[in-house]
Amino acid sequence: MATPMYGSANAARAEELDVEFLGIIYEIIRSIDRDPIDSAQKARDTQDTTHKILELNNKLQQCREQIQKLPGIECSKEEQLKRLEALRKQLILKKELLLKYRNIRRFMMLRWLLHRILNNEQLIEKLSQSYPIRRAAQMTAYLYNRAKMAQDDISGSDAVKRLSERKNSFVQ
Repeated sequence: MATPMYGSANAARAEELDVEFLGIIYEIIRSIDRDPIDSAQKARDTQDTTHKILELNNKLQQCREQIQKLPGIECSKEEQLKRLEALRKQLILKKELLLKYRNIRRFMMLRWLLHRILNNEQLIEKLSQSYPIRRAAQMTAYLYNRAKMAQDDISGSDAVKRLSERKNSFVQ
């Protein structure tokens, strides 16, 4: 497989090619269509047409030379298609990595922000004195005490003792 000249100094880009020769072709056709009556005019028109044809040949030759400088021109069609597919896969991978990097940056920013908040004693003190935080703490303490009392009631009842006795008799 031939290596393309992607880094070559002579390499041209497709957008930079000068392939505008339709104007010259139009002028040649127009000069051929003229039918001058005067023989001197006919000789000048013939000379103009010959000059325009030479100009077209030069333009076509320049186009051929520019096309030969395009990167990858020495590769076969299959090699170019393989290269194109590899570049597409690289593009997809790079897009995925960029998206992943953006998400990591957001997460890192959130992590940094939480770290700053949780390590700020003045902010913690202010928050602990606010009504919503005090109310949440009261509700948490209330629910904790209620659950503990319910557990004590269940463990102290006769039903629990009878179940544990049946369990012990069944095990023996």
